Amino acid sequence: GVSVSLVLDDDVTLPEGVTLADFSAELDKGGDVLSIPFTDLDGDSVYTVDFLYLAPGLYPMGIAAPEGLTITTDPALPFDVSALSGTVEEVAIVITSVVEA
Repeated sequence: GVSVSLVLDDDVTLPEGVTLADFSAELDKGGDVLSIPFTDLDGDSVYTVDFLYLAPGLYPMGIAAPEGLTITTDPALPFDVSALSGTVEEVAIVITSVVEA
């Protein structure tokens, strides 16, 4: 599986009324795109998504931002994540800029 975390860079703020819970992780399983909203289950301001039970392989990863927002991230999106048998790959994504359209 793949566990994805999403945080804001120290100098980045979101527009009023928008939180990281409004973003979704998108994983492409050969044309079938799984989109799951980020959640902060433990209240530590790190939002996560888990894609479990994936067959071993490379999967394109992206982030869906709320309508009207354009983001840049580190690493740059989209990128491939690797799922290995019997393990969970941890991927950290940092939003480095947010622009309102």
